[in-house]
Amino acid sequence: YDLLGLETGQRYYARARWRNDLGFGPYALSAPEFETPTYNAPGAPPAVRMLRSTATSLALTWDAPTEDGGSNVMGYELWMDDWVGGDPRVVFDGTDRPDAHEFTVTTKTSVGLESGKQYRFTVRAVNYCSARDADLICHGAFSPPSVFTVRAPRAPLPPLAPRQSSVSGLGT
Repeated sequence: YDLLGLETGQRYYARARWRNDLGFGPYALSAPEFETPTYNAPGAPPAVRMLRSTATSLALTWDAPTEDGGSNVMGYELWMDDWVGGDPRVVFDGTDRPDAHEFTVTTKTSVGLESGKQYRFTVRAVNYCSARDADLICHGAFSPPSVFTVRAPRAPLPPLAPRQSSVSGLGT
């Protein structure tokens, strides 16, 4: 049986009585005796985007998730990993800063960040999800990974010159 229209943070008690072909059983309290509805963790934000890059830094931005879990998003965690993976670490903890949607990762402030190397970035949203414990943080799912190289911008390379094919005589 679904109990609908419940308010988050309110205690709700339920008892049940079962029936079969022999009749009704005794009333029984639920176990646990009561339950307090809480919020869910937020959904995954969209992928991290790069605003600009230099030889020593990456300026990154992200958007809010479309699902907040029923409670306001209260911040974001930006994670960085080497291109090969296996060493994820938090480079920005924006808990209690819900309006912070940008961060610049630099070779001077982020351990392990090196110029000329590629890194994978993900972000996740956090909210306060428990109606009983106002300090309990729920971490949402990670965004899809984005990969960026720490380097100064450069002009794109020109397209390859057409070549003559010995088989068809047409350029390839």
